[in-house]
Amino acid sequence: MLTAIYPYGTDPYRARQVVIERLALTAEQLPPGARPAVSPLSSALTTILAIGMRGGSPLVLRDLAEWTIRPRLLAVPGVANVVIYGGGIRQVQVTTTPERLWAVRATLDDLATAAAAADAPGGSGFLDRGGQRLPTWLDGRLHGAADLAQAPLPGRNHVPVPLASVADVADGPAVAVGDAIVNGEPGVVLLVTKQPEQNVLAVTAAVEHALEAIVRALPAGVRVERAMFRQASFVTHALGNLRRALLAGAVLVTLVLLVFTAELRAAMVSVVAIPLSLLAAVAVLRAAGATLNVMVLGGLAIAVGEVVDDAIIDVENAWRRLRGAPAGARPLDVVLAASVEVRSAVVYATVMVALVFLPVFLLGGLEGALFRPLALAYVLATLASLGVALTVTPALALVLLPGAVARHPEPPRLMAALRRRYERALAQVLARPAPVLVGSIAAVAVAVGLSPLTHLEFLPEFHETNFVMHMTGAPGVGLAESLRVGAETGRRLLAVPGVRSVAQVIGRSTLSEDTFGPERSELMVQLAPDVDAEAVTEALREEAGGVAGFAFDIKQFLNERIEELLGGAGAELVIRLRGLELPSLEQAAATLSERMAEVPGVADLHAPGALTAPGVRIHPRRDDLLLNGVPPAAVERAVRSALGGLPVGRLVEGERQADVVVRIASDAAADPERFARLPLVTSEGRIVPLGAVADVEVAPLRTAIMHEDGVRTILVRLDARGRALDAVARDVGRAVAATALPAGVYAEVGGEYAAAAAARQRLVGLGVLALLGIFVLLLLDFRSARLAALTMVNVPLAFVGGLAAVLLAGGGQLSLGAIVGFVTVFGITIRNGIVLIAYFQQEERAQGRALDHAGLVRAHDGAGDRHRAAPTPAARRARRRRDRAADGARHRRRALHLDVAEPLRRAGMVRAGHDAGGRSGPSGSSNSSMTLRAAVTYAGPTATSPGVGTGRTGWSALHRTRPLAGSTRLAARPTSTKAGCVGASGSQRRISR
Repeated sequence: MLTAIYPYGTDPYRARQVVIERLALTAEQLPPGARPAVSPLSSALTTILAIGMRGGSPLVLRDLAEWTIRPRLLAVPGVANVVIYGGGIRQVQVTTTPERLWAVRATLDDLATAAAAADAPGGSGFLDRGGQRLPTWLDGRLHGAADLAQAPLPGRNHVPVPLASVADVADGPAVAVGDAIVNGEPGVVLLVTKQPEQNVLAVTAAVEHALEAIVRALPAGVRVERAMFRQASFVTHALGNLRRALLAGAVLVTLVLLVFTAELRAAMVSVVAIPLSLLAAVAVLRAAGATLNVMVLGGLAIAVGEVVDDAIIDVENAWRRLRGAPAGARPLDVVLAASVEVRSAVVYATVMVALVFLPVFLLGGLEGALFRPLALAYVLATLASLGVALTVTPALALVLLPGAVARHPEPPRLMAALRRRYERALAQVLARPAPVLVGSIAAVAVAVGLSPLTHLEFLPEFHETNFVMHMTGAPGVGLAESLRVGAETGRRLLAVPGVRSVAQVIGRSTLSEDTFGPERSELMVQLAPDVDAEAVTEALREEAGGVAGFAFDIKQFLNERIEELLGGAGAELVIRLRGLELPSLEQAAATLSERMAEVPGVADLHAPGALTAPGVRIHPRRDDLLLNGVPPAAVERAVRSALGGLPVGRLVEGERQADVVVRIASDAAADPERFARLPLVTSEGRIVPLGAVADVEVAPLRTAIMHEDGVRTILVRLDARGRALDAVARDVGRAVAATALPAGVYAEVGGEYAAAAAARQRLVGLGVLALLGIFVLLLLDFRSARLAALTMVNVPLAFVGGLAAVLLAGGGQLSLGAIVGFVTVFGITIRNGIVLIAYFQQEERAQGRALDHAGLVRAHDGAGDRHRAAPTPAARRARRRRDRAADGARHRRRALHLDVAEPLRRAGMVRAGHDAGGRSGPSGSSNSSMTLRAAVTYAGPTATSPGVGTGRTGWSALHRTRPLAGSTRLAARPTSTKAGCVGASGSQRRISR
């Protein structure tokens, strides 16, 4: 069995094409009779149904499964394969013994020739006679074992004898490589797998519909267990939970909005965003060809609280502006201004939420395949909510809110009470911010210190009712022993309360890709719904622990299959031993198994393929082959007849087919001495026993030789129980590093923990880069490093809350799902910070100054401008005119300083000059009639001094400067004499516009 592993994202059809082309090139190099084939397109997670059959003979059950049920199920769209375990594969067997062959001086080649010549499938043609063409048909095919028994066997004295004289010709089961047990009884198990990217529920429903029609036509006495494993049950249960979560989330959001707004119309405007956003996301997903699987619905469920956020911001701002609008204001202008006021912050914050999920989109491997649909659904729903908030929410607010505000002009009592308490608490915090800052830093430090208490795992335990139990014996355990122990184990497991059915598949199937021997079995245990799965699992472990000679481990189906995908062995930890020499690998596996058993927390320790098993070894002697003239191919045919039968033909009965094989009786093949007496014909026609040309002996043989990446490999697999997986993994790694391995052997530790650690490292690294990118974008938007840092400062505090949830509610288990939850919380945190800071900036611009403590409290509470009218378009135009006038006034004050004060100072008339600012208008706001004043101190002679008059020399100096800007004029007026001026009788003049 060759397994080619491609990275996730590879086109499976392209990969299959490349593999088939390579196989075609290498087929000529394979031994004669070896025909490589590519398995049907499926994956480890596509087993959707297990069907059990019992109540008939093994041959009848197998015929029904293979020729009645399997072809019909394969015709169901979406089914990839139907693998059959158990029963007896029907053969027409020509069974003989060495003694009977010696009696007539015949060989196995004689039997094979006679059996092959007994079947004449040709003979079709036509015959023209008398203007008529008659079709001809030679019915020379075999129709049963009776026809084959009469086949002539040429004797040594040229006297033909029937084949039945030297062999038993009858229908019988082929040599089994596996078997099945259904609820403690021998039976047949069919495993149905689906094609990739097919809907589990749809394919399962179609298979069950087809099976329903088949069951009615089966013989009486045949009992069919239709769902011993059913993946659709878990999917249906998960979808039901998600639907309930979606409904509960929508109801809770509605109730919260009703409580805090006390108005049905305002709540409904926001709630409408939930179905519209989710439906828009679903429409985009369906248009892209995606299916609504569990992960997609999980992303939508997480987004329920987020999609309504944009609408709430719009509705709350419109509600507040409408309540504070002056009489006569048009609702259209108020709602439009309220929506535009928060639009920039909402858009930017929503984009940031999408950017936070960028690391999840960049995850690779199985974790990326699992969580990318969740992230895509979440981001699409969030972006759709932004579109709803930009279009639908303002329109609904304009239609529904004005009437609601007219009926309820005052805020709800609950909101008013909460606001008063919050204002007092926030004022106290702002008055003494040091304790809050110290407490926050301490909380972050404590969270960082508690981080090592978390235990990393790839995925959490799923709450499903399908369990997989492995039963592993020592290499060399026979199929009959595994059947006996498996039947006993199945009956013991069925006695556990809560167990509905137990299906066991032993070894491998002729149609599967597994290469297990009869020592390895897989039991599929189905629990009843609504049972305590953890308690039942412990009871199953106790029951299995009472079975001697075999080791057991039990896992949930999905966890076991995911571990198999990650580590290749269905275990949480896998130690790969690689080397060239098999004895050295076996020694290393035995040594490591002993060391691993001493590590606390290690459970279900197995080393498959690490030991040899007794077997019959046939070694041809080349010299004797040459001496007797026996070709090695004759020895090979003799060995094949003893092991499983030598195929010589095929019997066709309608739709059913059966191989015709020549075989040695099992009792003779199991005895090396009798097997060595198998007759062979020499080139001279003499008959010699097999022992004359080959050694037949019982010797230890290896049951399996495994290669990975072109190197011989042995896997040691183990699980962790009663202790954290990461702690066990670290101890295992240290134990492996401290173990002296044979020369040429090296070890690699992998499995679920290694995959989880690699995924965490990648996700954390990409998350840090995403946060840095978000900080840069915030810096470009706010144009302030302090504001950007203030927006990001809540991320560590969100980490504190998330870590507390992991430690308290999750038992410290940090799975990749929990890490994705951290990403979600970080996005919401950044979003809230952006909206809040944008509102602070808006308040500062409105007030024309920085916010003090009182203003910050009012702004943070959202009540800073509650009673201020929403700016109408005319008001906004007037405000722009005032802003331009203020800019012009500042420019003229600067010009006055340069054109007036400076020339007077150079002329010696003034010692100092300063801009005294402007005089406010009646309402306290600047206007175009502002008076600009420049106060200067006159340093020349007084007005009564001879020759000076009113100081014309100084004013002349002023008039000689460049003209003042615009309509600025100068006027001088005397002021009162003040002490402290130059000279005891100095005077002042004020220059005004």
